[in-house]
Amino acid sequence: MVLILTAWLAGRAAAAPDDTRAEAPSTPVEKSDDLTGKASASVYALPHQIQFDVNLRKRLGEVTGWIGAFVDPKGESVGRVGAEYDFQTGGLLAVPAFQIGTNGFVNGSFYAEVGRAIYGIMGLTLTNLKPLSNLTFDPNDAVVLGGGVHFSNYDKLYAFSVVDVRLGTGQQDTHLLYRRRLGPTSGITVDFLYKSGHRDDGVYVRGVGIGVYFDRPAWFLKAAYDPWVSFTADDMVRLGIGLKF
Repeated sequence: MVLILTAWLAGRAAAAPDDTRAEAPSTPVEKSDDLTGKASASVYALPHQIQFDVNLRKRLGEVTGWIGAFVDPKGESVGRVGAEYDFQTGGLLAVPAFQIGTNGFVNGSFYAEVGRAIYGIMGLTLTNLKPLSNLTFDPNDAVVLGGGVHFSNYDKLYAFSVVDVRLGTGQQDTHLLYRRRLGPTSGITVDFLYKSGHRDDGVYVRGVGIGVYFDRPAWFLKAAYDPWVSFTADDMVRLGIGLKF
């Protein structure tokens, strides 16, 4: 989960109804957002090695639990389990979450959205400083700030920054995402990434990455290019596939 401030152009926001998030989904790809299960498998390609990740999520009411495994054939493989509680009322969404790894990693986070058609994003994530490769590859001990606008029940534009506030690295990942329904049975999300900060070896770097998520009612595909991944010396290409049920 899981930033510094980003401000938005309201643009078409005035045309979006205030109760956008409350609208009933009308197409198969929109309705799939309400499915309670998701399973995914990913391949992470580095210059001299391949890593793997599998993840299974299930929502029961307001609580979502997950179990997953990061597999590194040349290093340490780590399993993880976690849960989050989704609280939503009116224009407030609040999501506290907790995760532990088999290597002793512990992570606690809080994420919130405030607003309706136009909303703000804020969050905080803290760990016990043990390493764990996460699904976002953003700094683990960080503050999250941002905002967004809903154009419809599915379409939205949002951005946020994930900023290290604990280790003094200056690491910051800023994401700008656009989600668009392409038709009744498909949608796409494009994630533009800008990152800057000190690598683990102290070298200051800047980089630009991109991710693409292709959405269908029962499955999805994702791909991303991430320079200086996790602020190491390596660039990474990630490919994934998943099922929704």
